[in-house]
Amino acid sequence: KMASIQLELASSLEKHAISIQQPMNIDELGAVHKKIRKDDSLQDVPLIELIRGSKLVFPKKETPKENVELEKRRKYLKLRAEERAYDNLSKSVAGTRKQQEGVSKMIPKLSIGINMILAMVTMFIVGYVASGSIFEKMEHRLASGIFGMVAIMIIEMTLFIIRDSKEKIA
Repeated sequence: KMASIQLELASSLEKHAISIQQPMNIDELGAVHKKIRKDDSLQDVPLIELIRGSKLVFPKKETPKENVELEKRRKYLKLRAEERAYDNLSKSVAGTRKQQEGVSKMIPKLSIGINMILAMVTMFIVGYVASGSIFEKMEHRLASGIFGMVAIMIIEMTLFIIRDSKEKIA
């Protein structure tokens, strides 16, 4: 029975000017199938019978040309995504590190401020006590202490400006 169907199929295909070529493209197979569907005598023949013994050749996908700029952009975006993921993982640790950096930057400035205040207080006390042997009046002793305090303040400010300018240069 199968041989008779194949003979009938071959004669019908020749009648309709359809030739099955080896190998057959998938688009050609679709055209053959449409022509067979139009013929009433071949309505009962399944498509599998038409393609038995033949090879189907599927068109190859065209690979797009690689864009160098697109590839660079893709690598950059991938790197940024990895950095964001890492930052999210180490958020709690990184936060303390930033706080430590902020405190470590403030410690020298705080020490300079405390040093200036202590130096001014010390010079006031030294001026007040030292002038006690020279002056008997309290006002003169206070004036001597204030004079010593202002003098050390000018000296400390000059040293602070010199240190700060050296840090900016380096």
